[in-house]
Amino acid sequence: MQPQGASELGASAAVWMAITRLPLRPGLVIAAGVTIGLGLASALSGSTSEVVLAELLLCGLLGMTAHLLKQSRESQDRTELLLAELQSARDAQAEAAATQERARIAGELHDVLAHSLSGAAIQLQGARVLAERRGAQPDVRAAIERASELVKDGLADARRAVSTLRGDLLPTLGEVGGLVDSFRKDLGVDATLRIEGQARAVLMDLRMPRMEGAQATRELLASLPGTQVLVLTTYADDESLFPALQAGARGYLTKDASAEEIEQAIRALVAGNTHLDPAVQARLVEAVVHPGPATAPAPAPAELPDELTAREAEVLKLIASGLSNAEIAAQLVVSSATVKTHVNRIFHKVGARDRAQAVRYAYEHGIA
Repeated sequence: MQPQGASELGASAAVWMAITRLPLRPGLVIAAGVTIGLGLASALSGSTSEVVLAELLLCGLLGMTAHLLKQSRESQDRTELLLAELQSARDAQAEAAATQERARIAGELHDVLAHSLSGAAIQLQGARVLAERRGAQPDVRAAIERASELVKDGLADARRAVSTLRGDLLPTLGEVGGLVDSFRKDLGVDATLRIEGQARAVLMDLRMPRMEGAQATRELLASLPGTQVLVLTTYADDESLFPALQAGARGYLTKDASAEEIEQAIRALVAGNTHLDPAVQARLVEAVVHPGPATAPAPAPAELPDELTAREAEVLKLIASGLSNAEIAAQLVVSSATVKTHVNRIFHKVGARDRAQAVRYAYEHGIA
């Protein structure tokens, strides 16, 4: 049976669209109305009863076919939705298991590695004091200093690794308000965020992605002159120490300092005093007793391209000189892991895929 005229084709299309596109009840009502209308029109036009019956059967078959097709499509959609929800649940379960495993590994790493490095840092601090008291040879004291720097870098890397494994992400200042809103909605507590006054003391790192700590200290004190800045960093070399103090920092500690030492330093700064790590004090005394080029006031840093920091520019210059990561680490008195981190950041910022491209970038931008 096939429709033979424009009216039959139009009725067939109307029945198909009504069943497939509309909800079940309205679609059936419209399809039935179209079918009855087509039968009446055919009967009034003088068509035989066989033709009218054939048209009615055609519309009925089209309606049933459209309904079955629609049910099949809806069943497929529900199946796909259930599969997607199942996959989402599996992903969430796998992520929870991975998070739990990372936390377990982080705990073991912290217990074994961080504790060992902390103990080594304390032992080296004692060795440094003992060497000073007994007048040890300069090469012995230099070896102790190098070992102490390597342990500090290793401890900092271990802490970063533990934080990464645990997924510790501290909220930024702009996200604090959102956290308060979420807390209020989730717990139904009338919590508000209010920030009053200004910071009396600020802990400042020196190696930061977008701005060096010395420059950040300078800008901070320009806008908040009453704030005291305590530098807390892994580095205690002249290139890190003197720019920070010249920028206005009143305290300087290395990251192997204990919580009690940090608290003591903060209290000293708030009271209007200074607080310097003993090794930093020794460097300052040496700079006064034996002044040299290293203690001269550092010139204002030139603008570096692509947001490179001064340390990254220094590492890039050494790369351009043909040094390996191990040689750069030995020259800067840092760990190879720290150098690798600098190299990865340099590659990302300058868009280099390898050392050759980084060297070309260094020469093109006057860094080397």
